[in-house]
Amino acid sequence: MLELPIQYSGTVYVYCFDDNNPAKGIKTLYRQVDLLNKNGISAQIVHQKPGFRCTWFEHETSVTAWDQTNFTPDDTILLPEVLGANITRIMPGVPKVVFNQNGFLSFHNHVSPLVETRDSPYVHPDVIAALTVSETTANLLTYGFPKLPVFRMYYTIEPHVFRYTASKTRQICYLPRQHKEDADRLLNLLKYRGVLDDLALISLEGKTEAETAAILQESLIFLNLGYPEGFGLLPAEAMACGCIVIGYDGIGGREFLTSEYGYPIAYGDLVQFAQTIEQVLDLWESDRPMVTAIGKHAAKFIRETYSQAQEESSSLESWVNILRIRSGETLRDLANKPTQLGAIPEPEPEPFAPIDPDRKLFIQNLLMAPTACAEVRAIEPSRYLNQIPGVRAVTSKKNAVLSKAEAGEEKVFVWQRAILTPDRALTQQRNLLERNYLTVAEIDEDPSRWPEIAASDYFAYRSCHCVQTASEPLAELLRQYNPHVKVFANHLVDEPHPRSSAEYERATIFFGAIDRAADWKQIIEPLNRVIEETGNFVRVEVIHDRAFFDAIETSNKNFIPFAPYDVYLTILKRCTLAILPLADTVRNRFKSDLKFVECGGHGLATLASQVVYGETIIDGETGLIYRTPTEFEQKFRQLVLDTELRQHLGERSMAWVVKHRLLKDRARERAEWYLAMRDRLPELNADLEQRVPALFSPRLS
Repeated sequence: MLELPIQYSGTVYVYCFDDNNPAKGIKTLYRQVDLLNKNGISAQIVHQKPGFRCTWFEHETSVTAWDQTNFTPDDTILLPEVLGANITRIMPGVPKVVFNQNGFLSFHNHVSPLVETRDSPYVHPDVIAALTVSETTANLLTYGFPKLPVFRMYYTIEPHVFRYTASKTRQICYLPRQHKEDADRLLNLLKYRGVLDDLALISLEGKTEAETAAILQESLIFLNLGYPEGFGLLPAEAMACGCIVIGYDGIGGREFLTSEYGYPIAYGDLVQFAQTIEQVLDLWESDRPMVTAIGKHAAKFIRETYSQAQEESSSLESWVNILRIRSGETLRDLANKPTQLGAIPEPEPEPFAPIDPDRKLFIQNLLMAPTACAEVRAIEPSRYLNQIPGVRAVTSKKNAVLSKAEAGEEKVFVWQRAILTPDRALTQQRNLLERNYLTVAEIDEDPSRWPEIAASDYFAYRSCHCVQTASEPLAELLRQYNPHVKVFANHLVDEPHPRSSAEYERATIFFGAIDRAADWKQIIEPLNRVIEETGNFVRVEVIHDRAFFDAIETSNKNFIPFAPYDVYLTILKRCTLAILPLADTVRNRFKSDLKFVECGGHGLATLASQVVYGETIIDGETGLIYRTPTEFEQKFRQLVLDTELRQHLGERSMAWVVKHRLLKDRARERAEWYLAMRDRLPELNADLEQRVPALFSPRLS
């Protein structure tokens, strides 16, 4: 409940038709009453028939009947726009607000425009304001009735009902009653061109809300034929589910059905409509990640713009303004002293489904190299693991307290990049075994990089029950010391924000590495030649590697020393082109493709070596691969000079990463593996005793 900057002693009565069929508009009315009551403003739904209330959705809304209500001039009545000229005949003298959800019905039941009288309810003294749901309707009323206070609220596209899904079938859905003649003509065009031969076509006519949502979630395309529309809920719901929306914007839908989020078609242009459907279907066959990225981008926009928090804040602000108008303030007063409400926080995201309701899992990460990939290997995975009911993950640096587990929790201890030697770690590992921990070694680099690991005969990996790592080549190496190795590929921490075309206009190069002179020495000369050719058009951002920065022959460059992860990402995101060189060495072959996941995932066009990145990047599709310095120079020059190519590769790589490498999509995989390993603990203990007998002294048996 918020403390509102106004006192109101009356009741807001919300007129609602006695209709128990699923309808978003009616549900919105009930939600308005709930919101007002929650924030200290008395409100009730008013039906015509005593005892009637909607039952097709769950609610505890205060409901009354028209004949059982004693209206007074202190009250306020919210009435729908479809009552038209009858609005002012209802309870004369009681202040009214018109809830206009479709501006194109504003003149319903009005007299002919040829009649001189101007007795519209929008100019009647009983009507103190209008509440709308779209910019289109707000603009129409403000233009037609300049003295009428008009306020806009936002619908909620309920995310738990209209959930985004990336998995689509070759299926089109539509609502036939929306311009049925246009629908028939359009589908005939497609039928006679053979487009419908291998295509599922689903009608949404007569479907419940749940059935509609299920169809939208599996459909590739939604055809929008509604025109004109006050807003256009169905296409917005389709976008929220990840559908590619093609069709009329209905005027009211222009705020979301744009070329950035869908495919708007000029009203009546059936040829363009049909051609666009074919183009999207062709793109689906040739480049599914791109189509998926378009749908995901639109779904994210809908989710953020038409959220519950946005509905509540916009509605409450509108009602406070309406009540200020009711108390005698003017539009000028509102402009001079705008209503300011405390922000209504977004609801907590729904957690992932539990893995096993009867089990509790406790994961304790110990960061032994907290500045080296700890974010993507331990810290951020723990953030998502903590969203799974029954799973709890904690992280500490250098030291761990082994009393944090709670009763009933199955315990896992993860050593991140630990350099363990028998003389120092034997007691620690025994202690973990005594406390019934599953012990896991986490390593994402070639362990031969640290001489002390080899000197200890790889005790860090032999003395744990199992090992987790970042790539299959590294897993094969580690299986020499422990057969129980799991690959968790590196993933992008958070979902990226799509880039605009303007961001790609300049070639800004990203290079971030430590001590990589052996990797870049073969490409530095061709790189400098291209930079010299293009002059100040190229800018270079370098993190960590001072030698590389000094070797770049341009003044248009910037150097940042070792940076925190969030700073690293901030610098990366302002670049448009990434160079990822790795020389063909034994150690480099064990590296992961994390740099491409980060760069490509944030929309950078990537030029990378065949080593490591050739296994991930689709050359010419999600990035460019080079094998020789000559090939590097040719492709680097192309990337610097061709803005469209940079954008094309950046968008493709982002789409690929979003589809295959988002961390939130892989949190369950870790928790499930830990539980599976817990189930095998007797077997793992037996294997561990074979590898390191010293761990199982008589006092542990």
